[in-house]
Amino acid sequence: MPQIVIGVDIAKLKFDVASLNGGKYKHKTFTNNEQGFANFVSWLLTLFINDKPLVCMEATGAYSIPLADFMVSQGYPVSVVNPAKIKAFANSELSRAKTDKADAKLIARYAFTLQPPLWTPPPPNIRVLQALVRRVEHLLEMIQMERNRRDTANANIIESITAVLATLEAELEATRKAIHDHIDNDPELKRRRDLPVTIPGIGEASIAHLLVVLSDHHGFLTRASPHRRQLKRIAFKNQ
Repeated sequence: MPQIVIGVDIAKLKFDVASLNGGKYKHKTFTNNEQGFANFVSWLLTLFINDKPLVCMEATGAYSIPLADFMVSQGYPVSVVNPAKIKAFANSELSRAKTDKADAKLIARYAFTLQPPLWTPPPPNIRVLQALVRRVEHLLEMIQMERNRRDTANANIIESITAVLATLEAELEATRKAIHDHIDNDPELKRRRDLPVTIPGIGEASIAHLLVVLSDHHGFLTRASPHRRQLKRIAFKNQ
């Protein structure tokens, strides 16, 4: 078991870290950018000259992956954990404190107690696929927002909303085509896409999501048992 762990609670603009060493904590806050990453490493070197402690953070997509990538490049072991697991651990502790500092300490205790598996950066083909899939999700959200707005909008702005919807739907179609082309042009992704899918409701719109979920580099699933439930949700979402 690692004797020194670092819990990281990360947000859009900053991240809070808590080192746990011998039952004692040290806390620091850094900006969520390259300068903040470098300052974080400098701070760690002042604390642990001869050791590279485990750095554990929640899987928060665009917020966590740049820091995880950077720490791996600096030779640190990194774990990227499903937020639901951190929440379950907090419930087991009956932990009620809800501040960024407290969350960083909680993540450190989780890492020390449960020794989560190490994270490795996704290969380029999966990284591109993840970005495209996230873009589809964002476009779908924006389209739904505009449709909801249209339902109660003044007649004078219906034309504007309709124009925005047309642009968003065109971007959605183009992004889905980019996903299809990316998979078609990658032999490994194409092979995995063409494998028989046994879950009812999985169609073309769900294939990219499925490939990301089943990737070894997907941050939210570490065991086979949750796959079917998540894929069913994906299939329903994309119908």
